[in-house]
Amino acid sequence: MGEASLGPGSESIEVLSLNDVPGLYLLLQGQHNLELVLDPDGSVPEVDRGNNSFALERDFNFQLPDLRPGAPADSNWPGPVVIGGSNVVYGREDDAAERGYYLAYGVTYHGDERAQAWPQQHSIEMNEYQINQWEFYYDLDPLSGPDDVQVHALPIWKVTVGGNPVLLGNQSFTINIDESNAVVESDEENNTLTGVVRLAPSQARTIVDTPDSERATVYPVYAVPAGALDEQWDINGAIESIVADLQAWLRLRTHGRGIIWDEADGSLDITFIRLERSASELAGFSKPWKPVIEELHRNGLNGPNKIYAVWHPSVSRVSETVLCGVQTEHESVSYAFSFFERVAGGKNVCVNQPVTMAHELFHAFGAVAPCATNYASDHAAGVEDDPNDLMYSGDRFGIPIELDERRDDYFDHKIPGCVDTADSPYLEPRR
Repeated sequence: MGEASLGPGSESIEVLSLNDVPGLYLLLQGQHNLELVLDPDGSVPEVDRGNNSFALERDFNFQLPDLRPGAPADSNWPGPVVIGGSNVVYGREDDAAERGYYLAYGVTYHGDERAQAWPQQHSIEMNEYQINQWEFYYDLDPLSGPDDVQVHALPIWKVTVGGNPVLLGNQSFTINIDESNAVVESDEENNTLTGVVRLAPSQARTIVDTPDSERATVYPVYAVPAGALDEQWDINGAIESIVADLQAWLRLRTHGRGIIWDEADGSLDITFIRLERSASELAGFSKPWKPVIEELHRNGLNGPNKIYAVWHPSVSRVSETVLCGVQTEHESVSYAFSFFERVAGGKNVCVNQPVTMAHELFHAFGAVAPCATNYASDHAAGVEDDPNDLMYSGDRFGIPIELDERRDDYFDHKIPGCVDTADSPYLEPRR
């Protein structure tokens, strides 16, 4: 196994760990014969090849690790799967707009030996929608040793967008631990768990704008057409977790500056409104969002220092193009829409909700002005140079999405007299 060069009278010591050779774990407990063979291919000329092997008997008494679903020991989880705020999942004390709402599960490690560090694949299925391990945004992953717990947490909006509607109440789930059997365990029969986890309201539903200060804020709204299913995005944590992810994305790219969201009693102030028109009636308008904003405006969602971030479960179509978002104004009040709509299999037409809303909000902040270096002349208020840019004018976006990475178009640029969204009153002040 080694290629060490040996001189006369010298020696070489090599150590082989059982952790480095997965197949050795397949050895049964008990007594086994081991044989060491030097130069098995005979590549080294020797005087005596009869002394190149050594054999012995050895007892193997190690205990294999055991992986199973489980809750962290220091948590107040009622079981291995929970849905709740970041205080439940992480114990964090973030601002209200960044707390979010999460689906989380734990993987526990039992046994006297460490589990192998090789990649493990876990998944959880909720309401017939399977979420694989790599889709989970946040991993709390201590060393994989005895009685350690991995915690995987997913913003609840990923579940609400990716699968069937997630309404308040009991949610069925199935956890599959180490699906590929990368870890040899003492018990392979306890890696699957089926059960029920309860989704409690993330906050109380409100149908009016709670009185607040007159400072500039972005105000979240959940607007449902008449007769359409109320998917409860305002109270099942979907909008809160979208906002939390949007904030986290933005802070990484602005030296910690987030959007100033409207809050009440320490939570996002989300207004629910049941619209007068149905989805089919709205679809009859050339711009279906126009009657929506007129109704929102008529119902008091018209503050002079507010931008209204509206989540609306009915996509808009222009010719054959599906619009996942739009930004517009009505009587000098700005409205940014993020649309969503179910298709076959329960999945959503518009998947990346945080990016969609961020894109439309930055339009509301003033991006992209015609004086920008890479202004897209064929697409109002966009850039044409970078498919990874948040404000890219094309229809094939790259990954990851960035915020004016070269700082030459709409954020923190040095173009005299050109709108700079870094100066927006809807963003937290520079630090």
